[in-house]
Order: sequence, then C-alpha cells, then structure tokens
Amino acid sequence: RFKIATNVAYKHRIKNSKLKNETSLDDIDPSVITERWDETIVPKYDSTGRKWENLSSEILKDLDKYGININENIKKNGERVWIHWTNKPIFDDSGNVLYILSVGNDITDNIRLHRELIDSEQKFKAICNSAQDAIILIDNDGNIIYWNNSAENIFHYSEGEVLGKNLHKLLAPEKYHVNHFSAMEKFKATGEGNAIGKTLDLTALRKNGEEFPIELYLSAIKIKDKWNAVGIIRDTSERKKIEKLLKERTEALEKSNKELEEFAYIASHDLQEPLRMISSYVQLLERRYKNKLDQDANDFISYAVEGSARMKALINDLLAYSRVGTKGKEFAKTNISDILKKVLQNLQIALEENKVEISIGPMPVIMADDTQMIQLFQNLIGNAIKFKNKNPPKISIDCKEKNGNYIFSVSDNGIGIEKEYYDRIFMIFQRLHTRDKYPGTGIGLAVCKKIVERHGGSIWLESEVGKGTIFYFSIPKREALDG
Repeated sequence: RFKIATNVAYKHRIKNSKLKNETSLDDIDPSVITERWDETIVPKYDSTGRKWENLSSEILKDLDKYGININENIKKNGERVWIHWTNKPIFDDSGNVLYILSVGNDITDNIRLHRELIDSEQKFKAICNSAQDAIILIDNDGNIIYWNNSAENIFHYSEGEVLGKNLHKLLAPEKYHVNHFSAMEKFKATGEGNAIGKTLDLTALRKNGEEFPIELYLSAIKIKDKWNAVGIIRDTSERKKIEKLLKERTEALEKSNKELEEFAYIASHDLQEPLRMISSYVQLLERRYKNKLDQDANDFISYAVEGSARMKALINDLLAYSRVGTKGKEFAKTNISDILKKVLQNLQIALEENKVEISIGPMPVIMADDTQMIQLFQNLIGNAIKFKNKNPPKISIDCKEKNGNYIFSVSDNGIGIEKEYYDRIFMIFQRLHTRDKYPGTGIGLAVCKKIVERHGGSIWLESEVGKGTIFYFSIPKREALDG
C-alpha cells in the first residue's frame, strides 16, 4: 500500500471494475473498495454527460484526453463535490494494463468561486450595460479593456473594434494627443493626474470623425499592482445645444431689458416734459376761457384735459411696469401685516367712499421687495373696490402655507370675471370693460404678474360672474441671508 498527498486515490482494476481504495477523505464510504466504482461514488452519468462504465476504456484509448478529468462526484452523505482527477494506467512486466490509478483533488470551492466570479461579472456587465453613460476601463498602457453598451451607442464603435486599442488615439482629437500621452506617463507611475477624481468638459471623436462635447469623470483603480483608469462619459451634445439656446435667449432678454430701461428713461423724461407742457396749457386755456367760448369749445378743451391726464397715467403705469424687473430692491424680511397697513392707508379715501368691509387673516414675514409688495396688494385691493357690484364691497385677505410656498388670496364679492378671460387679464393693455364704466390703463394686473414672477411665484384666479373673484399668488419661502 502507498500514500498519496491528495483528497482521494484509487486503483480501478480493468478486468472486474473493482475499486481498491488507497487513500480517501473521511467522508468517502470505505465500503466502496469492493463495490463497482461506477455505481457507488458517482452518478450513472458524469457531469459532462458520459457514462462512467465506459470511462475506463476511453481513458485507455486516449490517454492525452482523459489523463486529466474534472467532474462531479457524490460523498457518503449525498453531497455532490467537484473532483479534479489525474488518471494513469499501471502496466505489468509484459506491458499489459493492470490498473488505472486515479488521483483526485476536491476543487468544489474553486468551482464555487469560479461560478460566483462569473455571476459577479455578469451582474457587473448587466449594471454597466444598463447605464446611460459610457463606462470604459483602460489598462496601464492606456488600452481599452472594458467597453459597455452606452459607449458603443455614443462613439459608434462595437466592443470588438476597440478592445486592446489605445483610448486616446481612438477617441481623442489629434490636437490633444501630446497632452494626453504626457499625462498618461505620470498616471502609469503614480495613479495620479490632474483629471483624476474630477468632472471635465472635453471634446471626443465618434467613429465617423465627428467631434462632439463630452463630460468625463475619471478614477484610478489598481489591478495586479498596476494602475488602471475607469472613465464615465456622458454625451453633452444636446445639453450644449440647449445651453447655447438659453444663452442666446438670455442675451436677447438682457438686450430687451436694456431697451426697456432706455424706454423707461425716455418715458420718465423726454415724454413727460412735453406732456406736462400740453397739460398745463390746456388747463390754463380751460380756466381762462371756459365761460367765454361756446359749449362745443368747452367740450373740446375738456376732452384735451382728460386725454392728457390719461396719457400721464398711462406713461406712469408703463414706467412702473418696466421698473419691476430693472429697479426692484433686494429681497429682505418683509412683514406683510405692516405692508397691508400701508396699503389701507393709501386707499383710505376709496375704502370710506365705497363703504368697504375688509378682513385680514394672520400674515407671515417673508423675503421680498417691500415696495413691490405694497404695489401688488394695492393693485389687487384697488381692483376689488373698483369692480364692485351694487352691494358694498367685501374684501378678505388670507394666507396659508403649502409645499414650501406662501399662498396669498384676495377675495371680493364684485362683478366677477368670465373664465375665458382668466389669462387675458394679466396681459398688458388688456381691458374687459369700457373706460367710461371702469377707468384705468389696463396695466395693473400685468404689473402684479410681473412682481409675483420676479419673486419666483405665480398668480391665478377663481371667479364666478356676479358673485365675486379670488386672486391667488404664491411666494416661495426663503431663509434670510446672513449679514
């Protein structure tokens, strides 16, 4: 008998298919030494689909093929294990085969680890291939060793076309090659570089030679003592187009605002001066000659006085509208209760003349432009007074918090607004009634909308004709800035 430093060893006698056990694991049944080996320690078929009873003859026919064999076996307790077999024929003095000596090592753990590695790799590939960004892995020489589906979609190269190819030569425009290669030398030695751990805006090449913008995040990983790099790449072509369009629109808006400021200056100076002169002389004409002219002349003078007054009001309202965005103050803590007190003082005469009943709920302190808040509430309350019905006006002002916003409401019992005009009334110069019945320039609600939007909110209404209207507007909750 001999001992072999392995998990299991046996001799398979060719003539009667008997086992002679030489050394085994404790959990291999010793009784197998006199049993048919192809019925005892293994299933009828091996894990590769071959019948065990034919294996010995196959081994003799092709020693090179079956000298080493890996298959699944069964322990005494029924557990299946994977064994790495080394099979060797033993000859007698005449050269006849007496035995096949089989030496086996339990490689179940290796098989399990191998399968886990395959599963892990499949999961890794599934995750990477589901990503919208390109994920590319390069080795220490800058050659591509991993390429996901999104990389193929972005660069239009298949995985087979890029594996083993130099990343920079393939995907970077030639004008950047020198910088890329010098940076790669430093990275190979240290795993460090100016691009590592940062998100960069760069230019890349598609397969057809088209240059396009990308966003690259690069990180370093060490594999077998060599630095490799993982790049996560996003095609920013569409985003850049949107950014360009947004920039163009912003520039156009800035130009428009500048022109509006220039108009405001003209309106406040150049237009006001001749208007004041016209108004002054017409009023002087009215005072001096009112009773010296016929009725038609008096009417004509009256029309001129009213027209100049309307023009002055219109210019002032246009000036107020243009200044909402250009002359607004920085936001500061603003107590809306104090704002409403000032508004009611400004409207005191109108409130008394129209016998207005007004109620005000609890009001917050918000971050806002206090002057514009006065203007906003004064316009809304003024409209509620102006557009009254036959009953004395009842106005209610409230506020509640919702989804990070203050929602203010100004409700009345006035004439109401038809639904088809809800959007129109916030447009500049839009009027729903004749000037004789309800005087005004048609700019007030447009100013309200602009003020609310400057504060980051929105304005809307609910109304029922003959019963009244509720104007709502939102102002985002903001924390006061330190200092």
